[in-house]
Amino acid sequence: MSKFRFDRTQTLEFLRAIHKAKNLDLSGYNEVENPEYLRYIEYEYPDALFYFALTNVTLQNDHTVYHIEYRPASSTDLGVAKTKFVEDNFYLSLISWHKLVEEISFYVGELAPREDVILEEYEKDEYAYFEMLNEDLNLEDKHSYPLPFQLFLDAYLDDVIKRLEIAQESNDSDESKKEEIQEVIGEARKLKASQTKKTQAQVNRKLADLWAKARRAGLDVYTEVRKEAFKEAIKFFTRIALDPSTSFEEYIKGILES
Repeated sequence: MSKFRFDRTQTLEFLRAIHKAKNLDLSGYNEVENPEYLRYIEYEYPDALFYFALTNVTLQNDHTVYHIEYRPASSTDLGVAKTKFVEDNFYLSLISWHKLVEEISFYVGELAPREDVILEEYEKDEYAYFEMLNEDLNLEDKHSYPLPFQLFLDAYLDDVIKRLEIAQESNDSDESKKEEIQEVIGEARKLKASQTKKTQAQVNRKLADLWAKARRAGLDVYTEVRKEAFKEAIKFFTRIALDPSTSFEEYIKGILES
């Protein structure tokens, strides 16, 4: 994987080129912070990571050259492609890539088994909560949650895992149900292990996926993920944003025990 390294000894022209690349307007795309790249756009897609990344900028014969890495490579290749071109072609390349992944997503949606379509509907339902929340809190696509909230989320996911393990034991004779519950537990464990490396938007998406899979497994399982407890913490997050002196620990003390 390419790693961009900033060099303070570069020429003024190069610094101008880097500054321009850093300030390209990528609104409308799912840009996330990735220290490996100058700019990085992800496309949510099941079982694959589709992305478009600006890996480096160079100056060649009075032209600014953008080095690009993206996946899928083409309509016939789901692998990674690398190329470079003058800066004027950046948006054309990005638009072409985005059109490709949108078309792949469309056909997968049309051809997917009904069960997958239902799960996708649940994911949209669950994520709608965060979209509504974003209007009130302006949650960041590029920054992680603050430490007090990460600590709560860690405790929340621990609680969810324990409750689901008990639910799994009570469904010992139903192998299908046990597998579905195990999938939800796996999602909770993965998010617990990776949440400090994710932006607020990425955490929200993973939580929506977790809740959707719990809902698919059954309303009894959905109840155990205790979404309302998470919502209570989000309410407090709005307060702590306005008044950092407020004690988060005191507020959440009874939430997980209720």
